[in-house]
Amino acid sequence: MERTSLLCLLLLMGCKANRESLPDFVAETVRDTQKEVQSTAPSPEYNAIPFQEVMVTPFDLPMVSAATQPSQTPRACWQPEMRNKQPLEQYRLNELTLKGLMSRGEGLTGLIELPDKRIVTVRTGQYLGENNGQIKRVTEQALVIHETLSDGLGCWYQRQTRLSLK
Repeated sequence: MERTSLLCLLLLMGCKANRESLPDFVAETVRDTQKEVQSTAPSPEYNAIPFQEVMVTPFDLPMVSAATQPSQTPRACWQPEMRNKQPLEQYRLNELTLKGLMSRGEGLTGLIELPDKRIVTVRTGQYLGENNGQIKRVTEQALVIHETLSDGLGCWYQRQTRLSLK
């Protein structure tokens, strides 16, 4: 017990060794610190535009200009003929794969793999793909397809695409 008391007394004496006051230490540290201030570029002028109720709010739907509205009178542009859709027009062209070609008396026939892994035969004149694609030619490397697309203003145009062997 005597040893424990002696040890505690020594520890308490050691704590009194640092008698500097904390405010004096902080004041001395601040005084010894070098302060460097860099000048900054002046901020650019900002001209705020006051909100006026006649201006369009971000919550209003955009107004369609008269130039982009379809006119009431029919335009003189090409229109596709109306017809019933064929079964292969339910697929996008990127879902179809040309797997091979066969030769018959009337020319080449393509072998198309559907997304469900079934194989169907196609020939010139058939329609496939969502964009009214008609097979115009079957070559030894690909199917040449003419797709019919709307320009969004009532007219239609055609583009040529190819479904190549993979």
